[in-house]
Parts: sequence; C-alpha cells; structure tokens
Amino acid sequence: MKQYRWALSGSGWISTEMARTLHDNHHTITGIYSKDRKTAKEAAEKYGIEHVFDSYEEMLTDSDTDIIYIGTPNEIHEEEAIKALKAGKHVFCEKPMGLNEEQFVRCLDLAEKKDLVLMDGTTLLHMPLFKDIRKVLKTGKLGKLKMIQVTYGIQKDFNPDSRFYSLEHGGGALMDIGLYAISFLCLYMDNVPDHVKTYVSKASTGVDETSAIIVQNKDGQIGNISLSLNTMKLEQAILCLEKGYILVHGFPRADQAVVHYVDGKTDIIESGNSEQALEYEMKEMESAIEENRQPKGLKDAREVMHILTQIRKQWNIEFPSEQEQWIDCIQ
Repeated sequence: MKQYRWALSGSGWISTEMARTLHDNHHTITGIYSKDRKTAKEAAEKYGIEHVFDSYEEMLTDSDTDIIYIGTPNEIHEEEAIKALKAGKHVFCEKPMGLNEEQFVRCLDLAEKKDLVLMDGTTLLHMPLFKDIRKVLKTGKLGKLKMIQVTYGIQKDFNPDSRFYSLEHGGGALMDIGLYAISFLCLYMDNVPDHVKTYVSKASTGVDETSAIIVQNKDGQIGNISLSLNTMKLEQAILCLEKGYILVHGFPRADQAVVHYVDGKTDIIESGNSEQALEYEMKEMESAIEENRQPKGLKDAREVMHILTQIRKQWNIEFPSEQEQWIDCIQ
C-alpha cells in the first residue's frame, strides 16, 4: 500500500491524538494549521510535523499532502471539508460531519463528484469488537434483538463559551456524546428507526444538557437513550435479546463485551484494543483510498446524522452557523 501523507487542521486533544497515532505508525505528517499557533508548534515539534502553516488555505495548496484531517470545532467541519475536497484532497473529518443532514450530504456529494474519499471519525464504527458482537447475534443463540439501552453522561462544569455549552460551537450532549449512542443503535437495529420521542432539559445557553430519547423501527425494536452533560452516568450499551443480553462498557472505544445468558452463565467477547481506536480509523481511511471505495461506516454515519437532525428539530435547537450562506464555494 502507498504511504499516504497527512496534514492536520486543529491542535486540540483529538488532533494531537491523531498526530501521535500517525507518528507512532511511521506516517509522514506534512503540516498542521491551528488558530492557536503555539499549540500547533508544540505538536509539530513533538510529532515530527514538517510545517506549521499560517492558514488553512495555505495548507491545502501543499501538493505533498494526500489526506486532510479535520479536528476543529463542530461548526466549521463542513466548511473545511468542502474546501479540502475542492482542493483535491481526501478528507477524514472528526464527528460530526457537519451540523445536520443537509451539510453531511453536501460533503458526501462533492466527494463523490471529485472521486475522493470522505470519512467520518466515529470511533465505534471501526472498532473490531462490534463486528464480533454481530457474529454472536447472527448465531441466533440469544434469540431476537428486542431493545437497545444506552446511557452516557459526562460531568462538564458550565461554561457558556466551551464547545459543550455553546450554540455557536454546535454544542450540547446530543452532538457530542449522543452521536455515539445513536451510532450504536444504527449498528444493530435491523432497520433504521422511524419513530422518535424525546424529552430534553436545556442549559441557559440553549443547548441540550440532559435528555431521554426513545426510538422504534418498523420491526418493533426499541432504542432507549439517556444523555447528560452535567450528570455522571455509566458509559454503557446493552443489547437486550430474548435469551440474554450483551453488556458493553465504554462503548465508543470498547474492546470487550460480556454476554449474559438466562441461565446465569456468561461469556466474554474480546476483540481489538481500545487504545488503538484512531489507528483502526487511520487504516480504514487509507484502505478506502487504495481500493477506491467509500469507507466502512459511512452509510451508518449518514443515518445517524438524519436522526440527530430530526431530534434537534423536535427540540427547536438551531446552531447559528447553520444559517450562514458561504456555500457558493461549491461549484
């Protein structure tokens, strides 16, 4: 396989985690751009990044770069993805790929038009464990899947300027941790949910802070999600079946699940390594380019964005950047 060369947009914790992953796997990182030049320089020195660019647009002109990694705040994901695709670069964009389904589809359509690979960075869509769980389900020994329960809560002190609590940054529990929960549902439900009922408590900034979401598909399967930005919850997902259940702790990057049978016996499913989550994504991105195909998980990511968009409509939550009209760059 060709050795692909990456450039990074952003110097926050997730971007530097990707820089570390690329560096540890002996990949060339041609450049980095961040509004915080200090942290960009620190990342460049630590991970052997060749150049710190003065602007995102300048970085896109580098002919040595094959893949642009986008790890910037949510509200500029679509804009940066579009610009990179227009510049002829493959794009790996951290979740979410845009703020709504329309933005997601614009990026996807342009990637297809340009014959470029576009990948959404939702870790659990690429963890080996979830393929092995699917194999267990297909054996039928647990019976039919009836319900999925997901809880996810993080304790974030209220700060109206943080990406968690700011409408301007596309914040809220749903777009941050809820995306993982919906992704888990879409991985295992036989069909996409078509009925959605929700309850939400909002922070004073207008973002969703705590919520309960119940979905159902045409097969009668139910998904039950509980989210919170200011309440600690178990980070877990449970697949509830006729003859047992499968419990997954730390599900966004999980490498272990426990199968519980009706007779009290248990089995452990182990697969992959949670510490290699970004490495799995990196390899899938490069394999998709090499094989000239869409990345695995992209269909699921689109379905997830459709559901997220419908939920926010129920909550009357709209991000300011969704109203901005800069899309004339798509020609």
